Amino acid sequence: MPEGGAAAREAEYAARLLGFLRDLARARRRPSRDLADHDHVHWLAGLPGDVYVEADAGPGDVLFSVPVIPLTPPVVLEEFDGWLALRNWYRILRDLADEEVVLATGLLSWRPAVHDHLLSTPVRIAVDERSERIDVVLAGHTVLRDRDLLSGHPGFRPAGWIADAVQSGQGFGLNASVGDVLRKWCQVALTTPADYREDWTPGTDAATPAPRIRLAPALVVRPPGRAAIADHHARLLSLLPRGVPDGLARLVSPAQKPQVMHIPERAPETVPDLLAGLLARGHRVLVATSGPAASAALRAALPPGLAALTATDQATAAQVADAIREAAPDLAGATEREKAAALRLAELRDKPDEPPPDRRDEDPDLSWMPVRPDMPPTPPISRSEAAELVVLLAEESPERKARTAQRDVDPGALPSAAYVRTLIDAEVAAAERAERAKTDLSQRLRASDVTLLARLDGDASVVAAALRDLGLDGHPGGWNPADLAVRAFGDALAERRPLIWARVSEMTSRAQWAERALADLGAHRVDLPAEADLRGLAAAA
Repeated sequence: MPEGGAAAREAEYAARLLGFLRDLARARRRPSRDLADHDHVHWLAGLPGDVYVEADAGPGDVLFSVPVIPLTPPVVLEEFDGWLALRNWYRILRDLADEEVVLATGLLSWRPAVHDHLLSTPVRIAVDERSERIDVVLAGHTVLRDRDLLSGHPGFRPAGWIADAVQSGQGFGLNASVGDVLRKWCQVALTTPADYREDWTPGTDAATPAPRIRLAPALVVRPPGRAAIADHHARLLSLLPRGVPDGLARLVSPAQKPQVMHIPERAPETVPDLLAGLLARGHRVLVATSGPAASAALRAALPPGLAALTATDQATAAQVADAIREAAPDLAGATEREKAAALRLAELRDKPDEPPPDRRDEDPDLSWMPVRPDMPPTPPISRSEAAELVVLLAEESPERKARTAQRDVDPGALPSAAYVRTLIDAEVAAAERAERAKTDLSQRLRASDVTLLARLDGDASVVAAALRDLGLDGHPGGWNPADLAVRAFGDALAERRPLIWARVSEMTSRAQWAERALADLGAHRVDLPAEADLRGLAAAA
């Protein structure tokens, strides 16, 4: 047959084989539709408050990080729960470093048993070698899993354009587009109304009659599937028009199969020699013969040492095994061989001492060096390195000497990136508020000296204490204008009605005397005549 016909037949045979393997992998593929089938599910809603999640992270960016946590718990009791949560998450991420982890979003709960996420983004758990910080990095494209979860469901109608949008980058990680994709999917891919919530908590929804979707992000370790195998076979099928690969051609073409054990001309000693060679290489050999006679003939042709180790039936195999177990080891011979090997190794490793080198025939630059037995044959450093060493020794200082004993700061004692980011955000927010409330007085205070500001702050504290004694707490806008203390304070600041308040100040001593007099009277009763002149009595008093 011409070579072209053979190549076409090989390509057809390879296509049938790869198609069968692809269909077999797809048929055996059982997608998981319940979170209970996954090895690990860790909800991001349970992250401690100190961990900052970068919702806008893109491909290759860090979603969140967990620093190394000290082993010793904090002294403050209020910080113990946060320390314990960080320790738990650090241990979880450490265990997931070697697993295939995805960031799953869009938790779908629907009957029949569908309780799994619609979107999944591969992530990589990276451990920093220096600080031992653990980063969760978004490492792949987001995949829409609605066909795997709802294939065959009467209320599901696939929407290809949503899958194309996800493939182009929509709904990635925890970006804002995730909510848009899930809302559009609820409107287009389902025949019944669905309830979608932007909620990170997984909730208690199991399989419900009406579809419910939550954002509910989680790190999930899915069981290994066969989608990659099926895709690999499909990829090989697409490459067949370019030619059958050599490795596959040797498998599908009878003409290219290697004849490993083919012996064209067989002599009587060929098979025994072949068996002896395989056994000498440490292989276990199983020989199939035509009958007991052929087995006995083959055993008789083997060398005596090998023939005693062969077995042609179960009884002989048991006898050979018992003989091997009962054979006494030749310990003396083994000991002698070990001693001989050790002696030979010592001869090869140890060399006799060489006499000190004679430097008289070397370069003039080295001829001045005295010959000492404890010196190396050649200088350990070059001339330039020696000159640099002299300079370093001359410039040596106590600070440089102390560097040899210095150690890096404990990474666990450093603030986390999320905490530093929180401080930066708080500072930015404070600066923005100060900018919005900026006045001439605030600008003058900002340009003032720190000592002046401290003195003003002390004076303000004294004034605030005096106002509290008068019952004037809070903002002045909330004070009662009918209160005499409020009116007096306002008039004093505005310099209104000075004569009236001066008279009030003069009458303070009399008011205090009257207060003491009333206190002295105690429970006494004083009856005044009805026609008495009260003003005259007060003046006389």
